[in-house]
Amino acid sequence: YANGAPNLSADFPALEQLAEQERVPIAGKDFKTGQTLMKTILAPGFKTRMLGIRGWFSTNILGNRDGEVLD
Repeated sequence: YANGAPNLSADFPALEQLAEQERVPIAGKDFKTGQTLMKTILAPGFKTRMLGIRGWFSTNILGNRDGEVLD
């Protein structure tokens, strides 16, 4: 089971026990999509190429823990 959403759907003991019993992995809480993914990819590339950045500005209209808001 791979949880790609920013929620706690895999965080309960019954699923953890079943995964252990069946010897299968459970993983993830967020696949990092959109804005976060772009920052994760672009920022190291800019730094490696010594391209200065004065700031990184973005807006998250749902606020922090936006997955929780969507639940």
